[in-house]
Amino acid sequence: MKRFMILLLGLSIIQSVLSQKWEVDVQRIDKHTHKTIKLKPESQFTIGNTLVNTDTLKEFSYFDGLFLKGTKDTLCFKLKEVQSHRIFTSGVKQQTVFPASLYPGILPEDSNSLKMALADIDFLKVKNPKWQNTVGEAIVEPLIWISIITLFVSPNVSYNYKEGKLDTERYKYWALGSTLGLVVGFGSVIIINGLEGTTTFKFKPDWPGQKASLWKFTP
Repeated sequence: MKRFMILLLGLSIIQSVLSQKWEVDVQRIDKHTHKTIKLKPESQFTIGNTLVNTDTLKEFSYFDGLFLKGTKDTLCFKLKEVQSHRIFTSGVKQQTVFPASLYPGILPEDSNSLKMALADIDFLKVKNPKWQNTVGEAIVEPLIWISIITLFVSPNVSYNYKEGKLDTERYKYWALGSTLGLVVGFGSVIIINGLEGTTTFKFKPDWPGQKASLWKFTP
């Protein structure tokens, strides 16, 4: 019974960690292709937001940050930097870069935390390892967490409560299995992370300076 409870606790921890991922569906306008944007805590991305869009002036900003959490209609992220752009019809361009601490929209509970509605996102560039949205994410990550939990619970699972001592033979197999799992898991992560890339989404037809397909958020 004790072994079962230990294993159950380990699986609960794994489930809690894996469930922190935030997902939102998007649809490509011209081809009706559907995708799911997946963000985890500390995922890096850049958000584009239009401030002014007239015949004489286009003003927009890029927000570089790290994902914290999200709901079905908002994103909350740790702001790193803001790039403000102005483009006049005369051809004059202005760019201003300032740190997160100077941005007025910061949430009071965190000096670098910012919340933005999905409806206000006109451009999104997500930096993710290539393994996300692939079988690597579904297999490698759970393998690592299972191996870590197994490594920690193996002494308890291998303990012979009737004799009051550790079953070294059983412990050897549990520890060996978890170690091999960690070696394979972290080795795969190192290789796959070398394929890191970016995915770009444009949600406003006239978003300046970006050649990307037009998408929209779906319920």
